[in-house]
Amino acid sequence: MHWTAVTGIALVAGVLGAALGIAYRPRPVPPPPSSIDRFWEPVTSSLNPATFCLGEPARNIDVGSIGSFDAPIPQSKPEPLYSRLRYSGSLALADVITLTRTAAALETRHKTFRVVPASDATFAQLREGPVVLIGAFDNIWTLRITQNLRFGFESRNGVALLVDRKSQKPTSWATAWDLPYGKLAHDYAIVARIHDRTTGQPVIIAAGISAEGTEAAGEILYNPVYLDSLLSHAPPDWDKKNLEAVIETQVIQGHSGPPNVLAVETW
Repeated sequence: MHWTAVTGIALVAGVLGAALGIAYRPRPVPPPPSSIDRFWEPVTSSLNPATFCLGEPARNIDVGSIGSFDAPIPQSKPEPLYSRLRYSGSLALADVITLTRTAAALETRHKTFRVVPASDATFAQLREGPVVLIGAFDNIWTLRITQNLRFGFESRNGVALLVDRKSQKPTSWATAWDLPYGKLAHDYAIVARIHDRTTGQPVIIAAGISAEGTEAAGEILYNPVYLDSLLSHAPPDWDKKNLEAVIETQVIQGHSGPPNVLAVETW
């Protein structure tokens, strides 16, 4: 065979070998989803926008008259225009801080969402897509949805309580309403990820008795270190279950410390 032909065959064989090597090169295996991805998956995988429902300090919510989902939210007298302008858009600062931090989990995953104050959120809106509830006693929807869970909020005899409805013993997760704010040393909060039967939607909750508890609960929703600490108390298949947890945070000079997990329930 002529030398030029041999060289040509060798070149063609080399090109084909390289092409086959490229074709059969194994594709890189994507990393497994993080705990944050898994926690937010019911929200981020939904085709509908999520609703962030925030508490309002300007509203006076009577905890004792929450009622059931079938009962309408009590309507006050028609607001004068000047009053509406004064209080419109007034949201709890801690709830807004929690919103800005947790919403990043949706923004980085290109998930659309809307923000509504609790008093303006309708039951019909909450049925349209996933819901994120921020705040407890300033958010009537948090109070309503948690009233059927193991851990929930109550107000009795001048004390704000985070209760365990499966325990016969009263919990110590409480704060007196008349406690001077500067003397608040501990706060308690609920972190939850559930599929709510009434709305038919996934619901995520970050709600403290006071503002510091809400902020600490919010940290769990975006900080993988704190979330992993909570999930260490849950079964391996937690992402296929409903999950509710009680956390405690130490309060120093009006600032919350790291969240400490006190109890976890999955079902």
